[in-house]
Amino acid sequence: MYKSILAIAIVALFIGTVTYAEPNSEWDRGSQYNQLFNTKSMETVKGVVAEITDFQLPDSEKGVLLKLESDNGTHLVHLGPAWFLENQGIQLETGDKITVKGSQVEYQNGSALIAQAVVKKNHMLVLRSASGAPAWSAWTTL
Repeated sequence: MYKSILAIAIVALFIGTVTYAEPNSEWDRGSQYNQLFNTKSMETVKGVVAEITDFQLPDSEKGVLLKLESDNGTHLVHLGPAWFLENQGIQLETGDKITVKGSQVEYQNGSALIAQAVVKKNHMLVLRSASGAPAWSAWTTL
């Protein structure tokens, strides 16, 4: 009986630590950056990829930034961490016609679209859940 109670207490302590841990990176689900994602500011933009560059979140790995040219002008699109995007089935290139669904945010004194999903031809790259949880985060499944 004592061993069962001890085992349950250890599991509960572990789950509590994982669930409520502070983010280690700005890419983590609970970070200030990821808290910018807001389902109320969602929009969809169609356009052509004009440029693909890196961008850096404070204290984190590099991310991938797209400049998307649409009928309404140029949009800066934050996709996610480079290491995650390098291992996906869809590779984006300059000149690709894509559709991006994401949350319009203010970031570093400018406007950006934090992508939830990208569609290229008949392929969809899902980067976040409908609520904004990052696909690369271990917490997405909790």
